[in-house]
Amino acid sequence: MDDRWDRLFADLEALATPALDEDEIPDMVEAERVAVALADRLAGAVGRHADLLTRAGRRLGGTVQEVGPDWVALAAASSLHVVPLVAVRWVAALDGPSRPSHGAVRASLAAVVRRLARTGLPVVADVDGAVLRGTIVAVGADHCDLATETAVLTVPLAVLDGLRVDALSAGWDE
Repeated sequence: MDDRWDRLFADLEALATPALDEDEIPDMVEAERVAVALADRLAGAVGRHADLLTRAGRRLGGTVQEVGPDWVALAAASSLHVVPLVAVRWVAALDGPSRPSHGAVRASLAAVVRRLARTGLPVVADVDGAVLRGTIVAVGADHCDLATETAVLTVPLAVLDGLRVDALSAGWDE
């Protein structure tokens, strides 16, 4: 009687784990790869050094500090660079594992710009190749208001190539 139970469980186990056809492996690998976004690759690099080039032609390097669905923060010396992913032209040496973001709630670019605004620290904004210095005084859904020495400029987040905050205080962590 034990032999019948063993065969039954062996048959059930065989049904539950179908045989893997070796010809299907490349398709399965490709299907897995196409689901990985740049944000996932960068999230897998948190704590490691990365170099990137922005669409404005600026090369930035630093430790990947934090990653959102549409931005990356790099820490370099006493500065923090927040770069929208649409402004990234390439990233060097993302050879580590990815960290899938599905199921995780991560802050949008507008939310992280709000976070920077709350610090009250001056920022350097790279806007479509122009460099603007000031303080972020308000953030909307798709834009921010930057108070410079001469005016308050409304900057669409879509043209933002990056924000730099120097001598970042603990305000970032709040």
